[in-house]
Parts: sequence; structure tokens; C-alpha cells
Amino acid sequence: VRLGWVEGPTEIIQSLVDLGYIQSQGGCAPFVGEIVRTAIEGGWQEQILQKLTSSFRDRCRILCDILQSEPGIRIKNRPLGGYFVWVDFLGLPQSDNGQDSASAFAAYCLDRGVKIMPGSRCDSVLKHCESSRQPQDLCFQSARLCFADMDAKDVEEGAKALVEYYREYTSKAGGKKIGTTTDEQGDNNLVMAARRVVENNEDVVVLMPSYDERSPASFCVLEVASLPNHSLIFPGSFNPPHEGHIALANASL
Repeated sequence: VRLGWVEGPTEIIQSLVDLGYIQSQGGCAPFVGEIVRTAIEGGWQEQILQKLTSSFRDRCRILCDILQSEPGIRIKNRPLGGYFVWVDFLGLPQSDNGQDSASAFAAYCLDRGVKIMPGSRCDSVLKHCESSRQPQDLCFQSARLCFADMDAKDVEEGAKALVEYYREYTSKAGGKKIGTTTDEQGDNNLVMAARRVVENNEDVVVLMPSYDERSPASFCVLEVASLPNHSLIFPGSFNPPHEGHIALANASL
């Protein structure tokens, strides 16, 4: 329900009241306004708000739980209110058509019946990133998802589909393993990860398994060393923990 009012000096309010379409009720919503007035006077709005709050909380929980079952999908902060969830999709590839990564992924999902809003459309400083001191690609791997305009069943089905499309996209897009980096000599991802540490002096490089038909097929090297929620770092069977593992664990907290 969209219903508003105007507050201001008496002369301005009177000039609005004197408008012909206001007097004829052609520019107002008198029927809806009367319903809302009756609901407020009877205290019904509190019951409606409690019901909506409980319903939105359940939908948000369903959406976040399903998305976070995929390690490559990260939710930094679960919302405590509102209508939206901010989601990071790790390892999305760069687009070949000039779009940012999330916009290209959003188009991929839309073709399959799932609509998401890429983060760049929510970035208020994208065109002024230099003055804001924020990186231009701050939201290029992110999206805003709405859970308020669907019922719980649709939220669940949409979330499951989004996870499925993310896995497809990150394993098959362009025939390239998403999030990987390769040089002209065709070095494999593990070698490239080692070179980033040894030659580029990077402190941390994150390797994640890439799946082919739900089975691990190879490793992806994330361009940004950012770990998904609920990540666990552990040593190999013949590699006891050392200060490097401890540092990685601390960095993920």
C-alpha cells in the first residue's frame, strides 16, 4: 500500500486543498486511505506488521541457508530487517561484452528464469570512485537479492536454482574454469598460484575446488583472496600445522 501525506505551511496546504482534482478526489486514494485509517484506529496495523516481520524473517533465513550451502557464495551479514540480502559471488569471470562480472551472471540467470540485481546497479559512487576512495570494481562480484516479494516456497526454489546456476556458470562459462588465471604458456592453476606468492609477493592465494557434474575436477585460483563463510583451513595428511596455517586461519576470522 502506498499512502502518504503532506506537511507544510498553512498557505501551501491550502493551495493544495483548493486544487480541483484534489477536491474531486481524482488525485487521491480516498478508498485506500479510509481502509488504512480504520486499520490504524483499530490497532490492526500491529498485527499485520508482526505477521509480515515473521514471514520476512523466515524467507530471509531460507534464502541465506540455501545460498551459504555453496562455499563460493558469501553473505557477510545476514539482514535483521528490510527486504534485501547482499551477496558476494566469488570467482565470477570477467565478461567479454563490457559488462561487469555480476551483471553478466545476472543476465545468465535471467535467461533461466531467476532475476537478481547486480551490485553495480546499487553502487552510488561507481561513477565517482576516485573521489570516494573506493575501488571501482567494489560491487562487480556482488548482487542484491529480494526475499520480500515471493512466498517462502518460491524463495526456496529460487535460491536452489541460483546455487545451481552459479555452479554451472563457474564451471562451464566460456570453457574456462571461473576464478582461475592462466598465462600464455598454459601453466596450470597450481603453478600460477605459486608464482603469485613467489614472484608477485602476495601474502595469500586461495585455491578452491572446481566441480564438474558435482564432482571435484580441478582447482580454481581466486583473483581476490577472500574466503567464503564457514570456511575451514586444515593441513594436509603429511603436513603438520605451522605458523603459515595459523596465520591463514587468523586471516579468515
